[in-house]
Amino acid sequence: MKKIITISLIVLISLSIFAAGVLTKEEEEGILLMREEEKLARDVYTYLFDLWGIDVFANISDSEQTHTDTVEYLIELYDLEDPVLPGVGKFSDPALQELYNSLIEKGSELLLSAIEVGIAIEELDIKDLEELISQTDNPTIIRVYENLLAGSENHLEAFNSQYSIYQNPDDVQDNNQMQNNNVNNENSGK
Repeated sequence: MKKIITISLIVLISLSIFAAGVLTKEEEEGILLMREEEKLARDVYTYLFDLWGIDVFANISDSEQTHTDTVEYLIELYDLEDPVLPGVGKFSDPALQELYNSLIEKGSELLLSAIEVGIAIEELDIKDLEELISQTDNPTIIRVYENLLAGSENHLEAFNSQYSIYQNPDDVQDNNQMQNNNVNNENSGK
């Protein structure tokens, strides 16, 4: 994973040499949107991991931190004002603030609802990234968005996999019982 991040950063740095100095209004707005949208994903997944303890949320939250750092690179490269507010769950875009609040509420109801929140976030990211890619011919921005898109597609696959596991409560109960038996056997020295 660290190797992929390192390679991605090297590619971004090398592409920055060729970056166009002037962005369109749509490109600027897209970069700022993606910065907060990636933060939203990270913050929601961090909250849901703390609530439910399911590793998929922690793993993808870490990845989302890398994504938000990557978009921050574009903000610095093009000397844009970073919209990210300090603190978890705080957004300068009122629509994203409202979305965050509703996703946290839904994800707190049931574990399956939390996984559905992950699916919804990744589907939103994919939709927005595909649209933003179509709005630019800037190779640096396209490369970043394509990398983010690939990550979101992987995240969506992971959440869909978790959904298929947790949608059948009997299977989850059987898996939990097996895990509890394994822990009890380890603790008893068997």
